Amino acid sequence: WATGCLLPDCFAVLDCETREFTLLVPRLPESYATWVGHIDSTETLRERYAADRCIYTEDLAAFLAERKPSVVHTTPFSLAKVTDGFKIESEDFPYTIGELRAVKTAYEIALMESAVATAARGFETAMRSVKPGCYEYHADMHLTLAGLQDGLMFKSFETIAATGRHASTLHYVPNDAPIVDGQMFLMDGGLEKFGYASDNTRTFPVNGKFSPEQRQWYEMVLRAEKECIAMIKPGVEWRDVHMHALRVIVAGLQENGCIAADASFEELMAAHIPSVFMPHGLGHMIGLAVHDVAGFPKGFIRSTEPELKNLRLDRPLKEGFAVTVEPGCYINPVLIDAALAEPARAKYLNKERIYQLQDIVGGCRIEDDVIVTATGHRVLPAAVREVEEIEALRA
Repeated sequence: WATGCLLPDCFAVLDCETREFTLLVPRLPESYATWVGHIDSTETLRERYAADRCIYTEDLAAFLAERKPSVVHTTPFSLAKVTDGFKIESEDFPYTIGELRAVKTAYEIALMESAVATAARGFETAMRSVKPGCYEYHADMHLTLAGLQDGLMFKSFETIAATGRHASTLHYVPNDAPIVDGQMFLMDGGLEKFGYASDNTRTFPVNGKFSPEQRQWYEMVLRAEKECIAMIKPGVEWRDVHMHALRVIVAGLQENGCIAADASFEELMAAHIPSVFMPHGLGHMIGLAVHDVAGFPKGFIRSTEPELKNLRLDRPLKEGFAVTVEPGCYINPVLIDAALAEPARAKYLNKERIYQLQDIVGGCRIEDDVIVTATGHRVLPAAVREVEEIEALRA
């Protein structure tokens, strides 16, 4: 982020007074050239990364001793490289860097938008191609290929390619099951461009046509995503956006008979029913890491409430933030069975209806990457998500 250097085991020293940038690189053994490839000189690396100087990491102690800094601001990860004899500050510095990283520049946003565009092609190819008789990993294959075709060699994370009941497992990664007619398919994946991540999720019927139950379930989640995105602007509390998603999901579950229709949202919250069906947070920061830094303000204490404890972002939004919006609704047997085992919670659940839908819908999540702008937001264009658009891919 600070230097553009992607090489492993390197460090940077930024002099706050002179504004000089010193790049520190490991001294590689001669055998490296035989087994891995050419060893660039420090001068070559200095020019490549526009550093004022480039030295070996073994020379850090002498370099600092010569300059006699009044304080060395560093990260806990880098502390081992800073020798004794200097005043060290490592608590505020990571937070400060995180806050700077959280607000994206136009160039950073352009990289992410490009990664999303390439991934969209992979997603739509998968939505056209994945059908009964294929295996889950065939969807991932199309995302991988789209990335390689555009020179994006790395994924943001291990793709989740889940069919049927597997889609109720939030971070399912085996991706090796056969696809059966009548199932829904959940694909959550992303690519990196110069380290910047994309992260999208699409859910679609494997036979190309939503059944009535699948359509109602899908449109419930899509409504939650659209309404939550519409709320995004500077100053909005992310927790409020997350709570709105839960309200939409609960209303949809009351409509389809899974949850008692006469119970108020407040009553269901007190019984922790919403987190049975949407146990995760609405989204997270995204950038150089797919779950990027600065999701919480300094000193923040996370909630222990089931509906809030899994939030990866819980703070007011600022212009320049890049966030994901990814509501979901799942029939996860672990969570369902735990709730049914408690009479105070089970009274709100229609067990028969829930398990009737388990193989029909499994789980559904829809996710897009969103930039907070001065006046609102901008969604980075991704794969199609409307019911008619999805079905048209297979028409």
